Amino acid sequence: MDSIRIDNPNLKRILINDDESRVLEFDPSDVAFIDRFYNAFNSLKTKLQEYQQRNNDLGGDETLDEHGVPANAGERIQLLREACTYLRDLVDQLFGDGTAQMVFGNALNLQQIEIFFEQLVPFIEKPRAEKLKPYVVPRRGGKKQRRSRK
Repeated sequence: MDSIRIDNPNLKRILINDDESRVLEFDPSDVAFIDRFYNAFNSLKTKLQEYQQRNNDLGGDETLDEHGVPANAGERIQLLREACTYLRDLVDQLFGDGTAQMVFGNALNLQQIEIFFEQLVPFIEKPRAEKLKPYVVPRRGGKKQRRSRK
């Protein structure tokens, strides 16, 4: 039987913690991925504002219980759990079910999730910048400007 092979030169394969059994794969030039990424980013901005407001509300209450622990410690922990769960779900929406488990295990650690996104963004931004490069020309002084359309 005849066959054709369609390789994807843009496919990124990223090892998680140098573990070859934990590989994140995605195509940063795939329109469906880009759409999911920017929708997730916009959703995240709104959600972060909500979490920040709730955190500020909780932080304003400095009441301590009889053991010297903040009286609202349970609520603070619940807010962190909710934020971590939301972000893990976001990872799964972007890369597929089970990705957050593969990347983070059972951890609900906001710092790990932040590091993940910080290290991931360059893999997404670089291909986008390269695609736009032909449409951007340098200005005097080294700054870039858009080419005028004629």
